[in-house]
Amino acid sequence: MICESDAVVLQTRRYGDSSKIAVLFSKEFGKMSVLAKGAYSNKSKFSSGLEPLSYVHICFYNKPSSDLHLLKSVELVVPFHDISRNYDSLLCGLVSAELVSVTQSEHFVNTDLFEYLVAMLSEMNARTDFCFSYCVRFMYQLADNLGYYIDLNELGTLSDVQMWGKIKIVLDGAESMEYSINVNDFIEIADYMTKFLGKHLGYRLVLRTMGLVE
Repeated sequence: MICESDAVVLQTRRYGDSSKIAVLFSKEFGKMSVLAKGAYSNKSKFSSGLEPLSYVHICFYNKPSSDLHLLKSVELVVPFHDISRNYDSLLCGLVSAELVSVTQSEHFVNTDLFEYLVAMLSEMNARTDFCFSYCVRFMYQLADNLGYYIDLNELGTLSDVQMWGKIKIVLDGAESMEYSINVNDFIEIADYMTKFLGKHLGYRLVLRTMGLVE
């Protein structure tokens, strides 16, 4: 069966000599993996649309009995060129993509989270100087989406108060744009959020992309 959906490319890897497997977070089908045959060949029709963080419209052959679907075509919906030109914004985008990948089950449709991810990438593409704050806000939205709402007015330990106090600054400033956090704050918050989500999900979360922080 041929199906279509908008999707964000979360990660890719080489498959064989010339093909590529892409993990996508799609609006209509949730997290899914597709095989792009010949993606590395010079005349590939997939070359411009299968880079991580690409916002694309895909057409694929849906195989209900398989976890790997055959990609038929891909078209860019919105090119996020400015994200890829800025190291910090690229890092934040990849961290967010990995968070989606490790917290979402295969083929579980999560339209709200898809919209949060696209909105964050769009904002980062427009304002790369606020990328850390956009990523922190997305982490908070992800936790809430997973059912782990955090009431910032009812916190427990002193460390929680200090940490969520920083996050609250980001959330409160979302409309005015008069907010930002530095890379050290981002590292601390990302580590805290990873442990928080891992504790509630029942498994250890390790974000490999955080190793790219300079």
